[in-house]
Amino acid sequence: MHTLRLIARPVYKIGRRWSHEKTGGVPGSSLPVDINNKFRASFYLLAWTGTAFALPFIAVKFQLWKSAGGVS
Repeated sequence: MHTLRLIARPVYKIGRRWSHEKTGGVPGSSLPVDINNKFRASFYLLAWTGTAFALPFIAVKFQLWKSAGGVS
């Protein structure tokens, strides 16, 4: 029971801290990417969407490699 309290208490405090965070009405302040740096925001957007787009192709290639016996 004591261990559960040690784990649950910090998680509860984190959730509480995030829910009461004041952004001040600044556009984009709640986003995980800084929108003031357009190059970094573009890189993160391309990396995120590129990974999501490439994942099915990587999965198909892996399945074909696995069905061919793979490399020993």
